[in-house]
Amino acid sequence: APASAIQYQGRGVKAHLFATNPAAWAICPTRFLLAFAQGGLLSPLLPLLRDTFQVSYGELGLLTSAFGLSAVGMDIFATSFLSRRPLLKVLLQGICLTGLGLLCCALAPGVYWLVGSRVFLGFGVSMARFSCLTVMVTATPRTAQGRAHNLLEFAAIAGSAVSPLWSGFIAAFLHWRAAYGTALLFVAGAFAWVLYTRQALAQAIEIGAKNQRVLPPRAVSTPLAPSYEA
Repeated sequence: APASAIQYQGRGVKAHLFATNPAAWAICPTRFLLAFAQGGLLSPLLPLLRDTFQVSYGELGLLTSAFGLSAVGMDIFATSFLSRRPLLKVLLQGICLTGLGLLCCALAPGVYWLVGSRVFLGFGVSMARFSCLTVMVTATPRTAQGRAHNLLEFAAIAGSAVSPLWSGFIAAFLHWRAAYGTALLFVAGAFAWVLYTRQALAQAIEIGAKNQRVLPPRAVSTPLAPSYEA
């Protein structure tokens, strides 16, 4: 359904969330695909990396924490980026940075190159994660916010849960570098999906922001159960 189908009714959105909110069917698949780039990808590869680079357990700890530390650092500045730059542009830039980090991981000649690559990976995932969340908040009617966030969280958890299984399977039959290479394909899919839904997302963000500005105080402060019509 077009973004113009987003309406604020007295007791909630007019139809099902996926029918009225392009952000739900655009951002949730993107978040699922991006979840492959998170920390779960690395865990099954640690024994292979230790054998390949002959590194200590301390260096493996640094390698594991590099992603989380960089993501936490980037989280501090992500809101500033989102307030100064177009939202969809920040999302696409975050996806591109995530893909660059995965490519550098796949081509890493040494462990410290891999550490630096995971820093880039953390930057990209942080930007993309905050952008996905902001799109959902902006483009989703307030009466559907709970369901939208549940879908977004489900997509992230599902992607993170499948990621270790996928990377371990690929590493067992191919190579640990191939695990990063296939994860890069998922990120490319996320980029293509955002481009494909970009017009609908832009319209949804514009309509959602306008509706949120004109909502009366009672509609903002009083949670109402959503109602559906056939």
